[in-house]
Amino acid sequence: KEKQGKKVQVKGQWVREMGSEYNSDKNEFTFHLKDESNNISRVIFKGSKPNNFDIASHVVATGKYENDTFFASEILTKCPSKYEGQKYSE
Repeated sequence: KEKQGKKVQVKGQWVREMGSEYNSDKNEFTFHLKDESNNISRVIFKGSKPNNFDIASHVVATGKYENDTFFASEILTKCPSKYEGQKYSE
């Protein structure tokens, strides 16, 4: 947040308890993101809800902070791998 107005990338997790919303009239997707420093920010993305957002383990948003809101120009989701935690055996 200290880089107000500058383009930054924020990695974190969607705060599920705070929900998410897609406004089709504005083509705007809104949610709250908890970053790696445990700061929570409201994120507004001009576009539709990203694929796999509901099952994402992490979210990476690129954009700019304006006051306490993060305006994302790009959102990437990292989904849990179906292979994660499995051990290889011969």
